[in-house]
Amino acid sequence: MTSRKKPQGRRKRLGRPPLPANVRKGVNLTFRARGDMRDWLRAVAEKSGRSISEEIEQILEAHRKGEDTVLQVLRALGGANASRIIKPLYFYFSSLEGEGIDWMHDADKANLVKRGIDLIIDAVLANKPLPVKEWMPRLIYRDTQGISVADDPLVRALVVLQSLGLAEIMEPKGPSDATP
Repeated sequence: MTSRKKPQGRRKRLGRPPLPANVRKGVNLTFRARGDMRDWLRAVAEKSGRSISEEIEQILEAHRKGEDTVLQVLRALGGANASRIIKPLYFYFSSLEGEGIDWMHDADKANLVKRGIDLIIDAVLANKPLPVKEWMPRLIYRDTQGISVADDPLVRALVVLQSLGLAEIMEPKGPSDATP
């Protein structure tokens, strides 16, 4: 009996030949995931009308852009239309938490936060930057001793509005203020 030897060299590749680089949609990434992760990805992909691969790419792209948390919250609360109000409120509450402002256990601070929320909502609904003459009086209030002050929760609301272009920083100069 004679033995057949396979010719030395490259083995024949199984499956379809690879597409040319200019035709390929992307590169393949392979990773292992728990069974519950696959189930979750399948459900999320079906809900968004994408394949599992497209959903993974969407999630990774959002994470790369730093939008993952904000986008998830916005999707859960109504999508793009809700983002006009949700995004400034998200930044507002993140700012309060970041500064350690405990408004949940302090009734006075909670009232100021409510006023800050009202200011943010009014600015968003105005669909243009709030003028100084509109937001400035809302920052100043009378405390129990009758003194006018602007407290941190209200100032934080203004900072969020200004950072998102929803409040003017300075009073625009009128024609009478212009120099010849």
